[in-house]
Amino acid sequence: MSFLLPKSQDRPTQQPSRRVEPASIIAVGSGKGGVGKTFMSITLASAFAQAGRRTLLVDGDLGLANVDVQLGIAPETDLAAVIAGWVELEDAVTPVDGGSAHGGFDVLPGRSGSGALAELSSEEVARLAAGLSALALQYDQVILDLGAGIEANCMRLARAADKVGMIVTDRHESRRQGVQGHQLHRLAS
Repeated sequence: MSFLLPKSQDRPTQQPSRRVEPASIIAVGSGKGGVGKTFMSITLASAFAQAGRRTLLVDGDLGLANVDVQLGIAPETDLAAVIAGWVELEDAVTPVDGGSAHGGFDVLPGRSGSGALAELSSEEVARLAAGLSALALQYDQVILDLGAGIEANCMRLARAADKVGMIVTDRHESRRQGVQGHQLHRLAS
């Protein structure tokens, strides 16, 4: 039994054309979970796509990925397969609403419901961040949905972004979240 999937040249998908400069990468983070990071990331990806920008949404919540669940899609493969070496990064991209080539956007899903990516080594996360920068050459905009908090791998991914947006709520427990969010923004800069 083989877990290998065909390389992108063997798949009948239409890849976006390459750019000279990589797309702007916007990371969406917070100091606390459950505040709407993924909802905001999906909304941003959809808005950029509707504005005619070729957009990639990356589920960078390595411990609790859920972009695919919130979008109601069932990707053929994900970041865990990329890290394991079963597929190339661009082969894990899943189109949404026709994909970036047809007015929708693309998703690079994490591994939902497993936590399989939560304990990646710093080298693996660095390779992932470098791969995202290379993949950004095919897009106008990349949205990176981060995990909550300021743990090391979350920070490594945040550093791959050009901009970091913080989600803060008005709930009581959000006071601490605001402090952690400020730390994330400061450390990612």
